[in-house]
Amino acid sequence: MKKSNYLIIVVALLLTSYAVNSDAAAQDLNAKIDALSAKIDALQTSVLSKLDAIEANSKNNSANSEDAAKAAFTEIQSLIAANQFADAKTKISEFQAKFASSQFAQTIEQINREVEVVGKPSPAKWDIEKWYQNEKDVALDSDKPTLVVFWEVWCPHCKREIPKIVELQKTFGPKGVQFVGLTKLSRGTQESELLSFLKENNVTYAIGKEKGDLSTYFAVTGVPAAVFIKNRKVIWRGHPALASAEKIAEWMK
Repeated sequence: MKKSNYLIIVVALLLTSYAVNSDAAAQDLNAKIDALSAKIDALQTSVLSKLDAIEANSKNNSANSEDAAKAAFTEIQSLIAANQFADAKTKISEFQAKFASSQFAQTIEQINREVEVVGKPSPAKWDIEKWYQNEKDVALDSDKPTLVVFWEVWCPHCKREIPKIVELQKTFGPKGVQFVGLTKLSRGTQESELLSFLKENNVTYAIGKEKGDLSTYFAVTGVPAAVFIKNRKVIWRGHPALASAEKIAEWMK
């Protein structure tokens, strides 16, 4: 056999051996890749399952927290309705510590500002910008018990309370209670509109215009709102609908 032919045969055998070994290595590598891929899939499934469990648990905890926040919120409202403002203040502090991120948190902040008004002295200076009627019937700097109602002509809820306040004045005016309605003539309300409304609705208590300082002092951010003052101190702050004859009689004691 020629030397060149021998070399050709050797090279061919080497190439065949390499091809066989290469195929085996490739198959082994593919097997390892498949095994690794299976492990990754299993790990991914496990992680997703745990994440789903965490999310479900978080939702349950969130729902439970909101339920607890709602219950606490309802309790605070009940305390305020019962004029138990000291207990309400305590519960508000507890609420703010436990449920700062609840859906009721913002409302509680507003309620807290209103509750904090209770116990404040009456303003050192009332600074009524203008009286529209019956100012001679009130002396805001006196010790007389006074119901002050913040309202606006354009407010339907304010209008709904006016007949009741008129009746309360008939009952408690002779007993020494002062009734005052304060407006800012907001949203472009004209004095002529106000005067026409007062006449058409037979509003009998004192009506004046304030500059906004009194609203700030009594934490009024929306109307209607009311405060009851006795011996120059706020003893109640809330919606005028809650200022019933029974409540005023109780406050008068």
